[in-house]
Amino acid sequence: MKAPFTRQQLQMTLGAATDRRAQLEKINDKAFQMNTAGSDAITRSDRFSFWLSKHYLLIFNIFLVLYVGIPFLAPIFKKINWNGPAEVVYKIYSPLCHQWAFRSFFLFGEQAYYPHAAANMPGVLTFEQVTGITDTNDPSRLQARAFEGNPTLGYKVAFCERDVAIWGAMALFGLIFAATNRRLPKLNWMIWVLVGCSDWLGWLFAIV
Repeated sequence: MKAPFTRQQLQMTLGAATDRRAQLEKINDKAFQMNTAGSDAITRSDRFSFWLSKHYLLIFNIFLVLYVGIPFLAPIFKKINWNGPAEVVYKIYSPLCHQWAFRSFFLFGEQAYYPHAAANMPGVLTFEQVTGITDTNDPSRLQARAFEGNPTLGYKVAFCERDVAIWGAMALFGLIFAATNRRLPKLNWMIWVLVGCSDWLGWLFAIV
């Protein structure tokens, strides 16, 4: 059956299937017996698959919320002088993000971010100005990576701004999807193309 269908059509289809099964069982059809052998037994794999089908969205949302939320604990821990737990968070996310301070959000400081001087943002203090670190053009950028902040500038989030935007958007959509009972209006395929190309277009415009 293909959606949409009515309750009556579903009942008729199930009734026909039940009648056919009864007929095949009555005549002891060998092909039917082979195909259905063991099909009535519910295995652990079946139970897990059923459970996962009911709770996959909850698992997905919990993972995303934790994944994008834990990096914000690092500056909170630094603020309350829990340096040990803060360093643990920074180290855990270190392989997952470059953690360059000039591309990260800061909490509890004068500004929410301190961009690279090359960004040329009027009225915003740059990373080079507030830290004195000037070798940000070095490909490794170890100093910018190691800089975690201070009481005046605030403390950086363990995820860069781009990763926060990407994973945060996924988490937000997952929560909206759950709140709407997994029903959202269909989008035109051209919108998906534009959304998919937006990151590539951003890089193109930046180069130009």
